[in-house]
Amino acid sequence: KLLTITELKFLDRLLGAVFGLARGTVVVLVILFILNVFVSETEWWQKSTLIPYGMVMIEESQIFIRDMNSVTPVQ
Repeated sequence: KLLTITELKFLDRLLGAVFGLARGTVVVLVILFILNVFVSETEWWQKSTLIPYGMVMIEESQIFIRDMNSVTPVQ
């Protein structure tokens, strides 16, 4: 019984970490998306090393969302 409880705790923590990381990524991407509208022409934005990676992720997620909208539900 102790073994099964321990395994469930590990799985619970692992899934919590995965979903927490996913949620944090979504929050950061939304912030980048909004900031891109207002500060994309500033020098610090242009010189950033991490923002281009975030912008690629935003572009990929927009393609994914468009593809999801084109799928018709099975009836």
